[in-house]
Amino acid sequence: MDLGPALAGWEHGHALPSSTATWDGTRMEKDFAAWRALNGAHSRILSAFDSRLVQVAGLSSGEFEILKHLKQAGGRLRMSHLADLVYTSRSGLTRRIDRLGNRGFVERESAAEDGRGQNAVLLQAGNEMYEQCLPAQRQLLLDWFGRSLDQDELAALTNLLTKLIESESAVQVG
Repeated sequence: MDLGPALAGWEHGHALPSSTATWDGTRMEKDFAAWRALNGAHSRILSAFDSRLVQVAGLSSGEFEILKHLKQAGGRLRMSHLADLVYTSRSGLTRRIDRLGNRGFVERESAAEDGRGQNAVLLQAGNEMYEQCLPAQRQLLLDWFGRSLDQDELAALTNLLTKLIESESAVQVG
């Protein structure tokens, strides 16, 4: 197996896998199989959720996530922190906040802490929209996880994905 193309991104300051994970053809095949499965599951679930949210509320899953995080934070979050929570760039978040703002769901305000940053603020209409979308989210979770995985499998999946998210060896974006 020619590893050149697969290693292209690793040569510029990115660490290769640790010595506990050998980078031979078998390991690479397993890594790519895991990547394909993770990417495929993510894409299918997100696509189903996006389709359902568009039907229910005209929202994308990314916009729903913004409303969810604002709701969970008591209605107000610093934009930079919110961008981290929804795994997007600050400019990507700004575009989403603007779309949600145009619909009367959120607004931006100067951060009182230092006057330089901005907060995203959940408005009443945004809270109502979030509540309207919850049944669709719950049904999706039941359809994809509750009917496909038993409790032990769900716990194992959660632990593995959390381990990947929190991994210090993961390539940092941005």
